Amino acid sequence: MSIDPKTGRYCDACGRSIVKAVRVHQAKDYCRSCYQTNFVRVTCSACQQPMREHLRAAGEPICKACLRNTRTCHRCHKFTPSAAKLVGQSAVCNACAPYFREPRPCTSCGRLSTRLSRPLFAGLQDQVCDSCRNRLTHATCSTCRRYRPVALRAEDDTPYCKDCIPNHEVTHPCPECQVTVPGGGAARCRACTNRTSIGRVASLIAAELEADWTRILWSAFVSEQLGGDSSNPTLIKLVERAAEFFRALDRSFSVPQDVTAKTLTAEFDSFFLRKHLLASRFVVTFLKLEGFDEERELATECRRFEAILARTSSEKYGALLASYAAQLINEGTAARTSRLYVQAAEAFCAHAKFDGSVPWLESRMIAHLKVLNGQRANVARFVSYCRKNRGWDVRIPAENLWKNDSRKTQGQLQELRKALRATAGVPDGALSTRAVGRVLSLALDVPAAQLLRERDSGQVVVNDDGAIKVTEHAVLTADDPLYRYARRWADLSRRS
Repeated sequence: MSIDPKTGRYCDACGRSIVKAVRVHQAKDYCRSCYQTNFVRVTCSACQQPMREHLRAAGEPICKACLRNTRTCHRCHKFTPSAAKLVGQSAVCNACAPYFREPRPCTSCGRLSTRLSRPLFAGLQDQVCDSCRNRLTHATCSTCRRYRPVALRAEDDTPYCKDCIPNHEVTHPCPECQVTVPGGGAARCRACTNRTSIGRVASLIAAELEADWTRILWSAFVSEQLGGDSSNPTLIKLVERAAEFFRALDRSFSVPQDVTAKTLTAEFDSFFLRKHLLASRFVVTFLKLEGFDEERELATECRRFEAILARTSSEKYGALLASYAAQLINEGTAARTSRLYVQAAEAFCAHAKFDGSVPWLESRMIAHLKVLNGQRANVARFVSYCRKNRGWDVRIPAENLWKNDSRKTQGQLQELRKALRATAGVPDGALSTRAVGRVLSLALDVPAAQLLRERDSGQVVVNDDGAIKVTEHAVLTADDPLYRYARRWADLSRRS
């Protein structure tokens, strides 16, 4: 269409203004006079009927009727007698027309789309996209849980599709087993679908296995699963996941005689066996492997035991833990018990920042047991080992020094936080006896009156290495968070 901004539409041949073109040819408008001049009378080469063709047209003349009956879509090449859109001289069918439209925003959701329409049935004049249009007519059926056109909405707005309307449900027999299947059509039941799908998957996986005995195991496993709840919708995923275990079994063992409870747990770690618990249990039962649970637990504990030693080998206390672990094994201690003993010793060494060369301070053990008082028995074995084999004067502190009522401890923690906040911005030299005594009393769980008595009697001592003995069982070093208050307590002790 040729349009001038000032004069409007005009003829492309003579340039005169026109209201309506008599003929549009190759995107050019022709008025009546120019049409008769530029289009001559000829005979259609297909139907032999008279027609008009442009005098400079190339090729055999074909009338519009014959052209429509033989043209195909420019995009999909399907027969297109009725064009939805013209792209140059080519026609485009209804299905392909959106691919040649400019995307425009949906008036409902604002997303750009080439598929806009007016849902007049809903009383809307604005153009909306297909998603917004479908929301007016479609929903997930409350019975079959499929996204379908809504045939009925209950009083509580519950949607139903046409096959699930209450008291008018549609069913059909499964074409293979004749079991009643909800809905119309000729779909098979879930059990028949599973048997076909799993059979196809099982055949492909069996072809991957090299040994005959693993293929027999795999076939027996699949048959057992299908013999159970074959209508389980997740059954095919379960079988596909179990295939990983049988592939690993085929790679790791050449003959079934090599598969024992000990070799199975040695080859596969506990995480892999738990991941494929169903498949591993089936193999154990099928091959009659005795003592599998005991071997798996033993292997798991040994791996955990080795992981602790490997993790602590680079620490300063690693050599001490290694010798401690070796003695536990030599004494015949059970694997799980040995692992718990070493794990408790590792937790104490890490918490107390223990280097393993000299005995630890009793205050470190008290602080550790206050946090993990349930490890007292396991740590006691490590303390005994250090006392007997290293000659250290170490022992488990008395329970009244570290074992407190949980409710009382929570209350003390709150009070300690308040006391620390009150002294946070105060210079060390300006801290009063009352403020320092309150912090130390709450942190060390020692009555304030006892702290004052021991301070006045000269029991507060500063060691050569800088550590400060506040009470008989509390020696604070420079790396302790309470060292600031201990130093001020020692200064106040010298003044008294």
